[in-house]
Amino acid sequence: MKLLPITQRKIAAPEPPPWAREVAGYEADELGNAADLQISEHNGMRLISVALRGCREFASEDLRREVREGYHRIFRELQGFHPMRFWNFIPDIARVEAAELDRYMVFNAARHNAFLDLYGTEEALGRNLRTATAIGHDEPDLFIHCLAGEFPCEAVENPRQIPAWRYSNAYGPKPPSFSRASIARLGRDEEPQLLIGGTASIRGEASRHLEDLAKQIQETIRNLSELIANAAGDSANPLTRLTSLRVYRSTTIGERRMESSLRPFLPPDLPIEHRLATLCRTELLVEVEGTARLD
Repeated sequence: MKLLPITQRKIAAPEPPPWAREVAGYEADELGNAADLQISEHNGMRLISVALRGCREFASEDLRREVREGYHRIFRELQGFHPMRFWNFIPDIARVEAAELDRYMVFNAARHNAFLDLYGTEEALGRNLRTATAIGHDEPDLFIHCLAGEFPCEAVENPRQIPAWRYSNAYGPKPPSFSRASIARLGRDEEPQLLIGGTASIRGEASRHLEDLAKQIQETIRNLSELIANAAGDSANPLTRLTSLRVYRSTTIGERRMESSLRPFLPPDLPIEHRLATLCRTELLVEVEGTARLD
């Protein structure tokens, strides 16, 4: 797969990374300026994008209802395609609502219930989850993107972490419904590769190295390495398998500082896309996602 050039972005637009838009033939117009539903399809790949308008002002129950219906809308548009990867851009993701639940926890409850509606049981839900990212942004609308393909894919977990869908209720009444990564073919003639979901300084289920950027980067890199090695079945130099990386950084961290702190751990020619964002846990300073080859 040929990757598009990756630019440095100052503000996180609510869109998937360039590689995902390319494989599905995504049009240049952003969803924020188009319809509430946008579907792109190319070479056995489909990208389904849903905009939930005005969600920033919604109370918890309204947000839960809209997110659940937004996922149902995506499921209806799959039409035989298999979900591989999700991106969720959530307004005011860290804002605390009623009962001391932040909006990410409210979102997680709605997403979990939508998947339960689809798969029927908790066991089936756990078997069928695919990787995802959930990031906060400053626009009023909530955006959900689903990359799907003609071929089934395989979930991958990280031995250093509890699967997110098995988190305790310390992180909300319903757990985050995603796997750490997916092994998928991005087109009819493509070899399987690894799609890596949002990865941060979390061991087990707990955040580590609060407010310490250097140590959070080291922990994140360990998780990234372990995840790639687990998927590839080869622990030798797993980071050299990376083919793209998107970095979400806290608003308290400058781009130059993030680049200089992260780059020494990565292949020198790896394209990195920097995004300013609000992360799902306020104590986290960095989250990464990307793609990696498995051959």
